[in-house]
Amino acid sequence: CISAAKTSAAVAKAMNVSQSMLDDAVTAGFLHDLGKLVFAVHFPAEYDRIQATVSATEPEQLEAELAVFGTTHAEVGGYLLSLWGLPDSVVKAVTFHHRPAQSGEQGFGPVAAVYAAEILEWNASSNGASTTVPPDGDYFAALGLAEEFPRWAAVRQRLLGPMRAGEIQK
Repeated sequence: CISAAKTSAAVAKAMNVSQSMLDDAVTAGFLHDLGKLVFAVHFPAEYDRIQATVSATEPEQLEAELAVFGTTHAEVGGYLLSLWGLPDSVVKAVTFHHRPAQSGEQGFGPVAAVYAAEILEWNASSNGASTTVPPDGDYFAALGLAEEFPRWAAVRQRLLGPMRAGEIQK
């Protein structure tokens, strides 16, 4: 989560956003997987089973969460943050960090920053290549940001360096 927050910040800074939007992107990046903690604490056996049976791909994890819990960690995290009164932009970024096109956002904001960070962190930790095009490249294209992704990857690389599988960034 710390790496995701740092990467969200780097992506947002690269887009020259306001301080408020930067703060929201960092907060959402840090809290984006809060729903996983809720599942792990309140449903440990079920969540452990999901972790043990799905491959490391997010789509499979989300499908398994939906099958077992009827919802995803992203939706649970967003809901909890809304109950706590966090800004709507943070709630939306957490809720849609795997499915940003469903957020309804029309421009760059915390949703795009956290989604980009999620993909960049995934790419860096899974195969060491942080320039892989994101799975929902159409989302960035629709926002007019498709060409920004390699630049964000370079910023992430400079900020945090390469990460090998299983390594935790500090």
